[in-house]
Amino acid sequence: ENCMPPQKEDLTSEAMTEETKEIPKVNNPGLFKEPEPIRFRDLYRIVGHEERKLHATYKNFRGAVPYLGATLASFVIAKALGDKFAHAVVLGKGNGGDGLFKMETQNSNYDYYYNREFQRMKYLTERPQGDDPSLNTAPNVLADLGIFEANTPTIAVVKKSPHYKYF
Repeated sequence: ENCMPPQKEDLTSEAMTEETKEIPKVNNPGLFKEPEPIRFRDLYRIVGHEERKLHATYKNFRGAVPYLGATLASFVIAKALGDKFAHAVVLGKGNGGDGLFKMETQNSNYDYYYNREFQRMKYLTERPQGDDPSLNTAPNVLADLGIFEANTPTIAVVKKSPHYKYF
């Protein structure tokens, strides 16, 4: 007779009685420890993974201190010995300059005269200044650029070996 769909009945009021309104107590089997309230000073005892890694690194560095100290000490000793050796070689044992500044040669007189003669011959065989073909521009290139050189006669300069005291 009525076209409206039938409404659902509200069964909650009937299902909940005074006895069922309380939450039932559940027996705790003790699988998990009951949480305890934490104190403020206990927060400082919590150590994370990164902090443990930092502590291990610090411990390794502390263990390496003797090795690093020995390495540094060996460098200081090596530098002191090296400085002492260099001072002895350069300035000599008594600071008189008889080490590097001794100005003595191990060459013989024959070596000395041979070197002097070689210097004299090298001086006599040098080419005149400005006569280097690798540095000068070729005359035909200059002519192509419109620059013409005057043909001047070459003046031959006789070179003489300088005096021995100037070598």
